Amino acid sequence: MSLKPLIMGFFSPASLQDYIPSLGEFHCPPQGSVGSSLVNLVRVRLERQMPTDVITCDFFAEQDIRRYESELLNVWVVKSRAKRRIRDGYLVERELIHRAMSESSADLCHANWTYEYAVSGLTQSALPCLVTVHDNADRILRVAGPCYLGSYLVTQWVLRKARHLSAVSPYIAGCLGRKVGRDIPMIPNTFCDWLWVHSNEISEAKPDGPKVIVSALDWTRCKNVRRALRAFQLVRRKYPGARYMLMGSGLAESGPAERWANARGLSEGVIFMGSLDYRDSLKRIVSADLLFHPSLEESFGSPVAEAMAMHVPIVAARDAEGVAWLMENGRYGQLVSGRSIDMMADAIVAALKNRSGSIFEGAADRIHELCKPGKVLNEYEELYARVMRE
Repeated sequence: MSLKPLIMGFFSPASLQDYIPSLGEFHCPPQGSVGSSLVNLVRVRLERQMPTDVITCDFFAEQDIRRYESELLNVWVVKSRAKRRIRDGYLVERELIHRAMSESSADLCHANWTYEYAVSGLTQSALPCLVTVHDNADRILRVAGPCYLGSYLVTQWVLRKARHLSAVSPYIAGCLGRKVGRDIPMIPNTFCDWLWVHSNEISEAKPDGPKVIVSALDWTRCKNVRRALRAFQLVRRKYPGARYMLMGSGLAESGPAERWANARGLSEGVIFMGSLDYRDSLKRIVSADLLFHPSLEESFGSPVAEAMAMHVPIVAARDAEGVAWLMENGRYGQLVSGRSIDMMADAIVAALKNRSGSIFEGAADRIHELCKPGKVLNEYEELYARVMRE
C-alpha cells in the first residue's frame, strides 16, 4: 500500500480544477512561481488514483486558510505576506501551515524548496519530513546579489536541520552532497500524462509565416530576461516579423518587464503574456519555432524538458548547469553563453534557419526515460518509505 504524502510548495491551484472545480477561482499561479514541477507530481499521483494532500501559499488569499477537498485530493491554500516574511522566519506563514497540517491525514510531509515550506515542515514534530531541494542557493546568491541574502540564510538553516533531503538533478545533488557531507538521492521532475499524449502534435516542418520564439521565465535577475530582450532585437534584424512570447511572473502586459523594455526601445515584436495555465503554456511551447531559455541558473529547467519532449528546438544558456545536464551539454539543442547577447542572437538565427536540423534525435526519448511518471513515482515511494523507517 502506498504512503500518502502531504506535498507542500509553490503551485497553481487552478491547475487542479478538473479534480476540484472550485479551484478554478484562482486565476493566476502564486506570485513568483508557476510551480509546474509540483503540479505534475500531484497530477501523476491522482491519475493513478493515489490519494494526496497539498498545501500552498497565496499572496492574494482572502482567508487565512481555505480547504478544498475531493475523494482523492485535499488542498489547503494559506495566506502569505508579500513582505517581511523572511525577516521573522516566516512566523505567520508557519503558524498557518502548521494549522493546515494538523487537518491532514498524511503519513509524511514532503516540503519543496528550502524556504517557508521547508521551514514549516522542519519546525513541527507530527510528521516525518522530506525536503526536496530545487535551488543551488550559493549560485543564486552570486547571480542575484544581496536581494537573495535573506533567503540564502534560511536555506542554510534548512540544510543543517533537515535529516532527509532529495534533489531534482545530479547538479543539485552534487552541490548538496558537498555541503552536508553525505550522498543525496536524485529524483527528477516528472510530467503529467497530458504532455506525453500530446508530445507529437508538432511536426518538423512548420508552415511558412512569422517566426515565433517563446520563453517561460520570470522577472528576476537569474532568469536573464533583460539580455534576452536585447538579443531578440538583434534577431529581428534578420527576421523583422519575428515574435517573442514571454510567459511567467512579472512578464505580463504593462508589468515590470514591459515597462523596462518600453523605456529602452526593446518591446518591438514582444508579446508579454504573464503567467498562464500550465496547459496553455505547453500549447505555446509546442506551437513555437523555438524555445529560448536564457536563464543563468536552473536546478532542472522544466521548460527545456517540455520542449525536448515535444520536439521543439532549443537555444539555452550553458551557464545553467541543470539545463546543460538535460541537454547533455548541447547534444539536444544549442548551448551558448547567457552573458553574451550577440552569441544568443546568433544561435537563435542559426536555429531558425535550420529548424529541422535543430531537432536532435533522441531528445524526447531522453526526457521520457528520465522523467516518466511511473519511474519518478516509484522512486518517491521508495524514498518516502525510507523516511518513515528512519
